[in-house]
Amino acid sequence: MPDLGWNNVAVITGDETGRLFGVARSGNGDGHYLIWVADVSAETLQAPGAQDANTSLNGVPITQVVTAAPVIDFDVTAAAASADGHQLLLVGSTRQDINVPVLALVDLYGSQPASAGSSNNSSHPAAKQRLASLLHVHQGLYAERPGLRILQVAWHPSSSRHFATLTSDNRWRLYNTNNLAEAEQTYALHLPGTQTSLGIHRSSGPTPRFTAFAFGPLAAGWASLSVMLLTSDGGVYLLCPVAPFGLRMSASVLQRLFNSAEGTAHAWLLAAFLSILAHESEAVSARPHMLETAAPALQGPLNQDTDSVKPHTTNSLACTLAVSNTSGNINGLGSLSLGNQGSMEQAVFSVLVTGFSNGTVYAHALEVGQVIPVWLDATPQCAYDQTGEIAAVRYEVEVVPTASADAGLTPVPENAQQSGGAASADNLSPLLLLDALKINLHLPPGAGIESPDDDLFPEAGPISPADSDEESDAGYDPSAARGRGLVSSSSGQQRQRCSGGLGNSRINRSAGGFGVGVIGLLDEDADDDLEDRQLQQLHRVTLHAAPELPGRFWACHDQGCWGVNVRWLQQLSSKLSAAAADGDGDVPQQSERGALLTPSLQELLVSGSQVKSSCVVGNALLGSSCVVLEGSGELSILRPTPAGVLGEGVLAGADAAAEDDVLGLLDVQLTSDELDTKSRMEDFYADICRGPRRLPPPPKPQNLSELTAADPAGLKYLNDMTSWLVATHVQFATGAHADLVERLKQLHSEVSRSQ
Repeated sequence: MPDLGWNNVAVITGDETGRLFGVARSGNGDGHYLIWVADVSAETLQAPGAQDANTSLNGVPITQVVTAAPVIDFDVTAAAASADGHQLLLVGSTRQDINVPVLALVDLYGSQPASAGSSNNSSHPAAKQRLASLLHVHQGLYAERPGLRILQVAWHPSSSRHFATLTSDNRWRLYNTNNLAEAEQTYALHLPGTQTSLGIHRSSGPTPRFTAFAFGPLAAGWASLSVMLLTSDGGVYLLCPVAPFGLRMSASVLQRLFNSAEGTAHAWLLAAFLSILAHESEAVSARPHMLETAAPALQGPLNQDTDSVKPHTTNSLACTLAVSNTSGNINGLGSLSLGNQGSMEQAVFSVLVTGFSNGTVYAHALEVGQVIPVWLDATPQCAYDQTGEIAAVRYEVEVVPTASADAGLTPVPENAQQSGGAASADNLSPLLLLDALKINLHLPPGAGIESPDDDLFPEAGPISPADSDEESDAGYDPSAARGRGLVSSSSGQQRQRCSGGLGNSRINRSAGGFGVGVIGLLDEDADDDLEDRQLQQLHRVTLHAAPELPGRFWACHDQGCWGVNVRWLQQLSSKLSAAAADGDGDVPQQSERGALLTPSLQELLVSGSQVKSSCVVGNALLGSSCVVLEGSGELSILRPTPAGVLGEGVLAGADAAAEDDVLGLLDVQLTSDELDTKSRMEDFYADICRGPRRLPPPPKPQNLSELTAADPAGLKYLNDMTSWLVATHVQFATGAHADLVERLKQLHSEVSRSQ
C-alpha cells in the first residue's frame, strides 16, 4: 500500500454519509493543519473482504484537501463532523498557552476551489484542493478562561444547525451555527454540594463532576427532547426538555404531547411550539422560548443505589456514556407511528452504557416511555436580539431525586408519560442496571495507579459491590479475568462473559461527537495537586453506539478496540409487553431477569502502537463501522462479525445460524404460533431479506483520477457504474420501498379494524 501519510493525522472523525475526515499537519514545517476528506463507504462496500472484522484503510484515496482561512494554527486534539459532513468542529488549545482552550468551526459546505499553485500538500496531488472558512466559537468565553476544559462536543441528532458542549465548570451549552459568538442556551448544572449562583454549598468530601453527555434516543415522545449526563462517580442524570430554537418535530407527535399535557408542560409546549395549534403542516419548528418562572430540573441520579455509581475516588472515574437507538428500530421500522396506538403500544427501550477509566462497563435499560420533563421554580436569564426575539437563555439547573427503578420497569400511564410537571420525589427513574462487564485494558506491567487490590476478580467469579467499589486501573491481570463469571447487579445471577475485554482511549470520540476524557475535571481552584496528577494517569474507555443495531457498541482503548452486543433489548420489550397483556401489571421479577441474554464481546483490533483516534462512520440506513487510527499511521475499519442482518445482501456476514447467535436470537424460545408467524414473515419479506444483488462492480480505469465526464473513457465508466447501481441498489431500494409501503397500508387497515 502506498504511504499516504496517515501518521501525520492528529485526529479523525466521520459523518453519516460515509466520509472520513482527518486533521493532518501540512508537512511544510509551518505547523498548520489541513483537513483530508476520504470516501470510506464507496471503498469498503466494494472492496474484497469488505465484511471482515478488521479491514485496512491505508489505501483509501484522499478526495479533497481543505485549507482553512484563517489557518488552523492551534494544536488540535479532537474533531467532530456534522451528520451531513457540511461542517467540522475542532477542539484544541493555543500554542502560546496550552491552558487556553480553542473551539472552532470549519465551513466545508461553503468551501471554494483553491487557486492554482496554492496547494501545499504534495502527498495527494490527485485530490481536489479546497479553501474553507474557519470561525471561532464563543471566543470571548474560551479565550478569557484559561484552565477551562472542553470535555465533550456533539452535534444535535435532530438539528443540523446545533451542537452542544460540556465544559469543566459544569456548564452544558447549546450553540446555533448561525450565531457562534454566544451560546443559544446555557445550563449551569448544580449538583448537591457544589457552588450555586445563590451561595456556596460544598460537601466535606470530593464532589463529583460532569464528564460526558449523550442526547436522548430518537422516539415519539419526550425522550427526543432530553439529554443524558454522566458524573465522575458514574451517576446518570436526565435533563428534559431541551429544544434547540428552530428544531422541527412531527406535528402528530407534538399534538399527542399537547393533548395530554398539563400545567408547566402545557405552558412550555405552547411557548416552544405555538404553531401546533394551527395544524398547517406535518412538521412544526420550535420558536425561541423560555418560561419566566420555571427551569428544567436535573433528574437523578437515575441509577442511584446501584453498582454503577461508585464512591468518588481518583482510582477510577466514569468517563464515557453512549445511548443506543430504541428497541423499535431492531426491525428496521424505527419509531414509525401508526396513528394513535393507545394501549397497543409496546414498551420501548434503549440501552444506556457507562464506562469507567478502569475498564468497567455498565449496561442499563432505559425505558423511553418513562422519560418525562420536570421543572423547578426559577427565573431564567435571557438576551434579546434587535427584533425583540429571544436570542439566548441561561438556566440555573438544580437536582431533583428520582425513585429507584429496582422494583421493576413498569409502563407509565399515558397521561403521566406525556404531561410532565413539577418536581416530585416520587418521580420513577426510567433506568435499570442489568449488566456489568469488566474490560481488558491490555495495560503493560506497572501501568496505572498503584492499588492494593491486585485481583479485581476473586476466584468465586461474580463481581460483588464490595469487591468493585475500589477498583483501579492498576494490577489488572488480563489472563486472570478470562472466562470468569459476572453478576448482573439487578438479578444476582452469575453471567459468563467472553474472554478479553474492552479498552480506553486518550480522547473520547464518536460519530458526530467526542469527549476529552477525564483530564481537567477538577476546578481551576482545586487544592489537591496530587489528585490532579493522578487524574492525568487514568486510562479511559470510549464507547461508540452503532446506529443501525440497537444494543451494539464499540469500545476503543489505547491498544485496540472491541465490539459489544447487548442482546436483551428486544427480549426485555417482549417480556414487559407480555406482562402488561396479562392484566395484572406484574413485571419480570429478579429471577426472570437472570434469564435475559448475556452480552457478547468480540475483539476487533489489537494495536501494535497506541491508538490515536477513533470514530463511527455511517448511519442506520447505510450501516456503520468504527474507524481507528493508530500512532504508526495504520488506519483500520472495524465491524463486529457478522456485519449485518440482511441475509445475502451486501451487509451480510457469516451464515444465518452464526448471525442469529451473535444477535441473541437462538436463545429465544418461540411458541408454535410465533414460529409460524416468523416463517410467514420470512416468506413475505424474502426479497428484502436477501438484500441487493451481489454483482461485481465495473473495473476502474487506471487513470480514473484524471478522467472527467467529457472524456470517452470517463463517460463509459460513469455509464457502467450507473447501470451497476440500477441493477443492484436502485432495484432493491425501489422494490423494498414498494413492499413496505404496501405493508404499511395493510397495517393501517388491520389497526383500524381492531379498534
